[in-house]
Amino acid sequence: MKQSKFYKLLYNTVILISAVLILAVLILKITANPLLKNVSFSTAIYDSDKHLLRLTLANDGIYRVYKPLNEISPKLQEAALLYEDRWFYYHFGLNPISLGRAFLSFVKKIIIICSMSDASFFILTQLSNNVKLFCILEII
Repeated sequence: MKQSKFYKLLYNTVILISAVLILAVLILKITANPLLKNVSFSTAIYDSDKHLLRLTLANDGIYRVYKPLNEISPKLQEAALLYEDRWFYYHFGLNPISLGRAFLSFVKKIIIICSMSDASFFILTQLSNNVKLFCILEII
């Protein structure tokens, strides 16, 4: 009986988290601002042979030069995508496989903590700062 309550709670949690994620994605899509709206860039001064003579700082004190995507080497673009997200062309902005992997990692931590005795759970909460979120799930 205890396990069925736990799985019911887990199922409801999955549904709630999924609904919140879908709602968050919709809100972000609707209210999204252009990425470079509030970004300042450096001023680059070139000579007649297109050699850089001077590069000024941007408003926030950083050297930042705008380059359109078609001026960036395809090999550099590919390297950035392989490092950041190798599945970039195969998902819609959120990688469901990575989200599922992160959620399973989260659930495994909950299951381990919920299956502990009260004494071991108390010791774990005293030794770790990361368990505070899981204490709420244990009480329910």
